[in-house]
Amino acid sequence: MATDTLGVILKIAPQAKLPLLGECVKWIDHYSPSYGITTEKRKAAFFARAAHETANFQTLREYHDGSNYEGRKDLGNVLPGDGKRFRGRGIFQTTGRSNYKRVSQVIFKDDRLLTKPELLETPQYAVLSAFIFWKDHDLNKYADAGDMTKIVRIINGGVNGLAETLQDYATALAMLVTKQVAKVVTYVKTPSPTPEKKNDKMMIIAAAVILGLFLLLGLAKKRL
Repeated sequence: MATDTLGVILKIAPQAKLPLLGECVKWIDHYSPSYGITTEKRKAAFFARAAHETANFQTLREYHDGSNYEGRKDLGNVLPGDGKRFRGRGIFQTTGRSNYKRVSQVIFKDDRLLTKPELLETPQYAVLSAFIFWKDHDLNKYADAGDMTKIVRIINGGVNGLAETLQDYATALAMLVTKQVAKVVTYVKTPSPTPEKKNDKMMIIAAAVILGLFLLLGLAKKRL
């Protein structure tokens, strides 16, 4: 259910931009059955790494401008400007001309991402690009084995953010297994009077009583 996905991801990525996360969750729940991400382990693995790659669902485009990918033939960047043009986008930061072409062929059956790479910054295609990568690299196999280190290495090319991912994975898996769902509750509570305020109130009442007594005594003396 979408609510479960949203609750789990909010638990591991409380800094998420809610409008962005809400759109991503819609497409994650829509496409995950088609890619076999249906078990607790598979979901937890995907959610945990997705949170890291998107800076806790705050962006679908890498912060660096991509100039460091310029001339990277291993990514298919053979034309001037390919580095910036095909910078990391999507849930798993699809990078490079070759990878954009692969994703474009699967999604659109054509090469439109080569002319409109920013499409991978939209939630639907950002999610799909991650699922395509997940399937291409058979990551369900490693998720079933609980091998998050292997998953991180395949997605990242190293172990960047491994400790954080492992922690998020454990949290997400525990919630999914026990069917716990994080809930965001917003409320306004009227604060109870503090002891100081209570004492001030009593002092005002006492002063009023004393003043009243003095007035009564004054009237009584005048009558005498």
